[in-house]
Amino acid sequence: PALLLELMSRHSDWCACVCLVGVGQEINSGEEGLSGWGQALRKMEPENRRNWAVFAGPKVLEPALSAGASSLGELPSDLTAHVETHLQLVVPQRSYRSPSLSAWVDLVLAGEEREAKILSAQLGEYPIAITRSLKQAKYWLGKQGRGERRYGLLASSGARRLRADGLGVTLNATAGNEIAHWYLNPRGDIRSSYALEIPANEYTCQGLEIDFTCLCWGGDLLWCESSKAWKVSRLLGTAWQRVRDRDRQRFALNSYRVLMTRAREGLILWVPHGDEFDQTRSSPELDATALFLTRCGASRSFEAF
Repeated sequence: PALLLELMSRHSDWCACVCLVGVGQEINSGEEGLSGWGQALRKMEPENRRNWAVFAGPKVLEPALSAGASSLGELPSDLTAHVETHLQLVVPQRSYRSPSLSAWVDLVLAGEEREAKILSAQLGEYPIAITRSLKQAKYWLGKQGRGERRYGLLASSGARRLRADGLGVTLNATAGNEIAHWYLNPRGDIRSSYALEIPANEYTCQGLEIDFTCLCWGGDLLWCESSKAWKVSRLLGTAWQRVRDRDRQRFALNSYRVLMTRAREGLILWVPHGDEFDQTRSSPELDATALFLTRCGASRSFEAF
C-alpha cells in the first residue's frame, strides 16, 4: 500500500486507487489487508496526505482496529474521509446458497460457539457436515457432487501429519499444470479434484471455488478446551511447536478461513481420530476439536443432506 500510494502521488494532475480488499485473507508475511492501507496513510508525508481523500464503507472507516483487521483504524485529521455505504460489499457471490457462511466461519474461528450454533440454523440449504472418517467424507462428496458439480479435498499447508492418513502431499502453488488439471479435468482423470487424492491448500485455492469441499483438519490448528481458544502449532522435526507470534497465529486462522469458504454449495469437515501412540496426532486434541466444531453447528447426521 505505501509503495502504491507513493507512486500514485507523483501524478501532477489527479489519480485514483480503487482497492478491493478482502477481510481476513492475509495468509502470509507482507500481507496486511485493510490495516496495511491505514498504516500507509498514517505514515505518508503530510504534504502528500493532504492531497488525498478516502471513500469507503462505514465499517472500513471505524476508528478502532478489530482483531480481524476489518478497518483502516484511526486516520489522521488532515485526511478527508467520506462514508459511502454502497462501497461495503455485503452480498456474497461465492456461497450463493447461504449469505451467512462467512459470518459463521468468523464466529467459529473466534471461538464463539454459542453464536455460531445459533447462526448455523440460518445457513438454509448450505450443509456443513462433520465426520471422523475420510472414507465417509469422500462418500458424502460423491453423493452431493452429482451432474457437473465439482468437488475436492482441501487441507492446510501446515497440516503435515495428514500424511499418516494417506494425504502426504498438497497441491503446490508453483505447479501451474497440476493446478489446472485439479480444477479443470473431468471425472475419471486421476489428476483432477474428483480423484480425491491430493488436497488443494490455502495458497492454491485462495480466490477460487468449487461446488463441494472436504476440509481435512490438521494438527496445526486445534481447539484447546481448557483455555477455550485455538492453539496454533507448526511441525518441527518430530514434534509440534506452539506458535506464539501473533502475526503467524493470524495467518494460520486466516488460512482456515480461506479453506472453510471455498465451497459454493456445501462443506464437510473431516477431523482424523489421531493415534494415542503418536504424539504428533493427539487423539484428545483432535476429539476436542471435532466436538467444538459440532457444538458450533456442524452436523454429524450428514446422510440427511
